[in-house]
Amino acid sequence: MNGKDCGHPVVGGSRLLVIGAVLLGCLALTGCGAKSAAAPTPAAPEPTVVAPPTPKTETYYAVAHDFSDGVAWVQTEEKDGWDAIDSSGTVLFSLSGDESPLTDFVDGGAVVSAGMRKDGSPIPRIVGKTGSTLFPDPTDENDYIYVLSVNGDTFVTRTISTIDKTENQTGIVGGDGKWIVEPTPQLQVSRFDDAVEGIQSLDVNELPDSEFYKGPGWSKKTIYGDNYYDSNTNTFFESGTPGLGNPDTNLHRRLLDYLYHDDLIYLVNSNGLENPAVSGNAGYFDMRKLGFKGTKTGFYDRSKKLVIDFSKYPSAQKVGDFSDGYCSVILDNPQGDTFETIIDKTGRQMFEPRSGISLGAFSRGLAFLSDAKGGTGYIDAAGKSVITGITTGFPFGENGVAMVQDNPGDGTPVSTYFIDRAGDIAF
Repeated sequence: MNGKDCGHPVVGGSRLLVIGAVLLGCLALTGCGAKSAAAPTPAAPEPTVVAPPTPKTETYYAVAHDFSDGVAWVQTEEKDGWDAIDSSGTVLFSLSGDESPLTDFVDGGAVVSAGMRKDGSPIPRIVGKTGSTLFPDPTDENDYIYVLSVNGDTFVTRTISTIDKTENQTGIVGGDGKWIVEPTPQLQVSRFDDAVEGIQSLDVNELPDSEFYKGPGWSKKTIYGDNYYDSNTNTFFESGTPGLGNPDTNLHRRLLDYLYHDDLIYLVNSNGLENPAVSGNAGYFDMRKLGFKGTKTGFYDRSKKLVIDFSKYPSAQKVGDFSDGYCSVILDNPQGDTFETIIDKTGRQMFEPRSGISLGAFSRGLAFLSDAKGGTGYIDAAGKSVITGITTGFPFGENGVAMVQDNPGDGTPVSTYFIDRAGDIAF
C-alpha cells in the first residue's frame, strides 16, 4: 500500500511539475495573460550646457581712418586723443593729447605731429606699431620740419649752420625711420594738398623747371631740372645721371608696372593715349611712346594691347581699379544718361548697367552701392545685395574689414565703425 500510496503521489506530482513548468513559461511570456515586469529605464545623461557666444560690442568712433599696413587711427566718442588699433579692434597704443597723426601706417611706421611750432607747422615724429619713436633718433639734436609724405616716404628739412656756411637740407625718411636719402641741399621740395587720388603732391608752381608726377600706388619727387628721387626704385637721380634720357619717357617707362592692377591699365583717348592718373596732374604724356597700340579708351594688358574697349561710350570712367578680377565702371549712353555696373577682365558686364546708382570701388569681392531711392549697402560682383542698412561704406581692406558710417540725418553725430565681409560688426 505504501507502494501504491507512494505510486499515486508520484503520478500526481508529475502532473503538478508539468503544470508548474507551463505556468512558469507563461509568466515568462507576455502573451500568457500575465503582466511582465518593466525593465528599469537608464538615467538620461545631463544635457551639455553650451554658453551662448559673446556678442560683439559695436564700437563707435568719432573719427576713424581706414586700415593701412594693418593699423587704423581712431578717436572714440569718449576722448579726444588718437588711438592706433589693429584689425581686431585692440588698441596698440595711444598718442598724447597734443599729438595727432599726419599719415597712416606704411612699412611699419606713421608720421605724427608731436606738437606745433609758432608758425603753425607740425613737429614730425615717426612712430612704430607699438608707439615707439623711430625718427628722429633721440641723440639727433637737429630740428626737422615736416614737408611731405607719400607712400611711406617722408620729406623733412633741417637747417645746418656752421662757421663755414648755413644751408637748408632736405632728406627722405622711410617708414622704418631710417634715411632713404641723407639730407642734402640738392633735394628741395614744396608741399600742397591735392584731393585728386588722395595723395599729397609736389607743387610745381613753386619749383621752376621742376617735374611733377603722381598716381595711385606710386610717387615720384622731382626737384629742379633732372634731380629727383624715385621711391619705387629707391634711387636718387642727380643732374647728368648717365642713361636718364628724356625725363617724361624714362619716368613713365620705369613706373609703368606700378600703374597696372590685375595686369590691366586704364588709358583714355585724349589727343593720343594717356593715363588719367598721371597725365591729369603732370601734363599730357602720350603712352604710345611706350609702345601702347591705338588710341581707344579702355583697359590695356601687359602686351600693351586693348582688351576692354570703351570707345563706343561717349564717356567712360573706372571707379577704383581691378581687384580680384572685377572693376566698377561708369558708362554714358548717347543721350548722356549715366549708368553703372561691374565688369570682369574680359569686359563682360556682370549685371545690366543701372541708372540712379553710385558704385564704390570693388574690393575683396564687394562694392558699396547707393541708389537714388535711398538704398545703400554692399553688393557682390553679380549685383546681388549682400550687406544692407549702411549709410556710407568704404572699400574692404587687406584685413577683410571695411570702415562704415551711419548718418541718421537728423543732426545726430555720424557713427563710424568697422564690419567684416559678412556684414557683422568686426569689433
